[in-house]
Amino acid sequence: MLIVDRKRRGIKLCDIRYVEACNKQIIIYTQDEKVSSYTTIEKLEKLLNLPSFLRCHRSYIVNMDYIEKAKRDFVMRGGGTAYISHTNQWKVRNAYHNYVTNLTRDESLR
Repeated sequence: MLIVDRKRRGIKLCDIRYVEACNKQIIIYTQDEKVSSYTTIEKLEKLLNLPSFLRCHRSYIVNMDYIEKAKRDFVMRGGGTAYISHTNQWKVRNAYHNYVTNLTRDESLR
């Protein structure tokens, strides 16, 4: 649950494409809308403790299920770009590669 416009609001985790921290608030990009809340990205990162979520930059968390292209940064399905930290670029790209590999392997076992 998040506080949005001074009210509690639930957002389905599977609907979150990515999260951006901006000026003491976070913006959650879902398939249908942008939702802003005054909390820290660190607090939200703890709530998004699932394998599909990756902190790729100090200001971004992505749902790897919505990554369309992994170039210098992540291009998201449905629009938008999530930046990849220059200092952790190898680590972030490796985590994404491992996630996609495991997902593909799991699907082939079905």
